[in-house]
Amino acid sequence: MRTEQELEDAVRKYGMLVFRLAVAMVSDGMLAEDIRQNVFLKYYLSNNSFQSDKALEAWLARVTVNEGRSLLRSSWHKKHVLSDQVQEVETMPDPAGAIVLRDEILEALQHIPARYRAAIHLVYGENYSLNMLSEVLQIQPSSAAALISRARKALRKQLEVNHEG
Repeated sequence: MRTEQELEDAVRKYGMLVFRLAVAMVSDGMLAEDIRQNVFLKYYLSNNSFQSDKALEAWLARVTVNEGRSLLRSSWHKKHVLSDQVQEVETMPDPAGAIVLRDEILEALQHIPARYRAAIHLVYGENYSLNMLSEVLQIQPSSAAALISRARKALRKQLEVNHEG
């Protein structure tokens, strides 16, 4: 079991990372906060020793992904429709030169599998390398590259579907 100071330090340093990853997976701020609390409770109760800050960060991200998956598989979640309204509207150009609104991207992300959302968030939101992504998801680096490729393809396809509809 960890000391309260170790827990406070970890929450201060990695709390937003865990929260953002949880939101990317479950699309609900309240549920993401529950996940964050569960992740840090597991950290507090764990006896794992970490060689570096990066190892701790990877462990916390892995536990967050597992908690998010557990929630998404739960019967409670399947009975409830979860959605967060994006209030900020920012723009960013896509390769074709069209303007894609941030809320359109976030909306499209909600319609692709959680595994893809998590991978996209870690690589593009948290600047994880493919090696770090492979560690967190416990897959080979080549599989991580393929996962990101499939995730981008799924997101692109969902954006096209949303624009047509």
